[in-house]
Amino acid sequence: MTTERARGPGWSDVVAALRRHRAALVILTLLAGAVTAVYAFVRPQYYAANLLLAPMVPSRTAALGGGLTAALASTFSSGLQPSPAFISRLLTSQSVLAGVALAPAGDGDSLPVGRRLKRRLAADALDEKVVQALRKRVSVNLDRETGIVGVSVQARDSALVRRIAERLVEEVTKSFRIASQEQARGLREAQMVRVDSLGQQLAVAEEDQRRFLEENRGGVAPFTRMAVEAGRLEAQVSLARSLYEQAMMDRESAAAKVLEETVSVVVVDRLPRQLPAVPRRTTLKTALAMFLTFVIAATWILLRTPGLLSSGAAPERDPDEG
Repeated sequence: MTTERARGPGWSDVVAALRRHRAALVILTLLAGAVTAVYAFVRPQYYAANLLLAPMVPSRTAALGGGLTAALASTFSSGLQPSPAFISRLLTSQSVLAGVALAPAGDGDSLPVGRRLKRRLAADALDEKVVQALRKRVSVNLDRETGIVGVSVQARDSALVRRIAERLVEEVTKSFRIASQEQARGLREAQMVRVDSLGQQLAVAEEDQRRFLEENRGGVAPFTRMAVEAGRLEAQVSLARSLYEQAMMDRESAAAKVLEETVSVVVVDRLPRQLPAVPRRTTLKTALAMFLTFVIAATWILLRTPGLLSSGAAPERDPDEG
């Protein structure tokens, strides 16, 4: 009986095809490595400004020690808090980056920072393009264990990099202060309404107590229903007075926060006098370029070899065929 088996190309065929074109493979691989190495050396040197920032989160120990009411009052009256997550988000916000990118570069140069970073921008380019040029040079990372926020700025001009990093810290502090003061104004208005309402409640409670005392000038016998009513009125006045005084304190606190110059972050690790250069990683880039070039060239050679990667193959007869 006759049987036929399709015999596909084996590894020996693949190796043979690559050996036939080994000169082209070697030349292309070395050429790619040489071009990558030259580009890495010719490419302008970049410098990095790395800062570590610690958000100034106030302690609430005193408020917690005053009980649940004091803790809740402190939470609502303390306003916006510079948490690490909030500061890291603020560093990449549009307002902070625009405040840095659209400001003059300094040192007698009136050109905005964003245009200094990307001089190819058209004269009529939108401000968003200018801000985007800075956004690409700034990276922010948050260490959730310690709450430290890391900021890195990279550019060709080391002096410009230093100014950008310092201005980012200034803009974050400024933006947080503005947001905190705006919130404090809202809190102050809310506390004023609260004070008026609690003042009216206190006046009503005091009036009820005054009427009760006027109706019972002769005194109240202990352990009677009138004595219980007197205690209830006294407690009502005491609670209303306590809430009113707390509201007055919260209102004054909110009013003071409007004028407060809040410090949101502290620089933990300041910039060195000479900024470090960003590693070129020439060896890694060259090796990666050579490997990718070899893989692409080898794949192209195998695809161009007739019948090597085709699914159909010449049939092979069974040796027992008669």
